[in-house]
Amino acid sequence: MKAAEVSQAHSRRVYDDGLAAVGDAHHPCHHLVRWQQDNGFSPFQLPEPFSGVRSTLGLAFVGLNPSATRDEQISCHTPDMMFDIYDSFYRGRFSEANRDARGRLVVRKHDGTAKVPRFWRRIELFGRKHLLSLCDDPFSLGEHAILVEAIHFKTARGWLGNAAAQRRVVAHHRPFLDSLLSDSGFRVLVPTGNLAWRQLRDLLRFDNAVPQRISQAHGRLFRARTEAGASLIVCPTLHFSSAVSHQDLARLGVTVREAIQL
Repeated sequence: MKAAEVSQAHSRRVYDDGLAAVGDAHHPCHHLVRWQQDNGFSPFQLPEPFSGVRSTLGLAFVGLNPSATRDEQISCHTPDMMFDIYDSFYRGRFSEANRDARGRLVVRKHDGTAKVPRFWRRIELFGRKHLLSLCDDPFSLGEHAILVEAIHFKTARGWLGNAAAQRRVVAHHRPFLDSLLSDSGFRVLVPTGNLAWRQLRDLLRFDNAVPQRISQAHGRLFRARTEAGASLIVCPTLHFSSAVSHQDLARLGVTVREAIQL
């Protein structure tokens, strides 16, 4: 089974798109740059292309968009943030260097301390409990799965602008997401939460009708194709940051194992 990896070309496209949004007031995502400025996020936090080196399971967890952060050391629009540094940061985000003594993923803060992101931790705990039989080593993000976002610009709580601006943002990101899902070798997608599920539901061509609500889609298996024709299996889940029951996680685990083994 060939590992799924995100190309440097895709990473470069996202990096260049972030720079374009900063410098062009007519860019469809320029208002997201202004949102960061108006809310005290300075310098501008560049969009995220993906997180993780590879997925040996062909598995990607899909979020809506990354959250801007006030205390994390993150890639920003500064004179020294060259593409190679930016790309290496996201490929190495889940490396051993970014784990604590207990093996938990951490983010580095500006004051030199570190914190454990709850979302990442819950995904790894899910994988270590429910995907154990598919992994030679304990399940790890960056090795067995990659994180991707439907919208790569950073805001908070899924804010993408008013209705018209949000439509422009979504339309702008469609070709980025389609090429990412078509070209990276992913076989199984796990959209996390209702908003990510909605973006995939609108982008992909599903073989059958799919539920609107994540609560109805959770733990089920759906076959789909990208606009470029790549075949995928989609296993939606309630968002890992919410209180997902052990029963719901077990149900999801059964479906994801089945999808990976197909």
